Amino acid sequence: EARLATFVEQMQVRYPTRGRPLLTGVSYGGDLSLLLVLHQPGEYAAAFPVAARLLPAWLQSAVECGASCPPIHALHGRDDSTVPMAPTQAALAQLSARGRETSLHAYDHTAHDFTLAMQADLRAAIAADLQAWGGAGKVSEITRQTRK
Repeated sequence: EARLATFVEQMQVRYPTRGRPLLTGVSYGGDLSLLLVLHQPGEYAAAFPVAARLLPAWLQSAVECGASCPPIHALHGRDDSTVPMAPTQAALAQLSARGRETSLHAYDHTAHDFTLAMQADLRAAIAADLQAWGGAGKVSEITRQTRK
């Protein structure tokens, strides 16, 4: 986790952002996006984990920041037996009860995957957050880059 945070800092120097970076990842990459946003919430604008696990035990070391915490928008297949959705769903509910903004988009008939529908929804969620934060001029550029 610390090495990944250092990497993100290096990428910000190399590719400056207009604000705090967004985090996303699939499977273990999604786990890491969750850990970073839980432990260093002031450094990131939002997390978009896909098919990731958020273990209730991780919540014990989460930094408390309430409504000022970056939102977590998770995407997960209901039929995922590799990383079952239920523990992540329960942990997100706990974070929501603490005042954090969380959402979980569950996909029927989807296992441990990053389907085309999930990809489209991820792009749309990122674009919506960018527009809400006043970054509307970059939404189409971000959407094109995620399609490559």
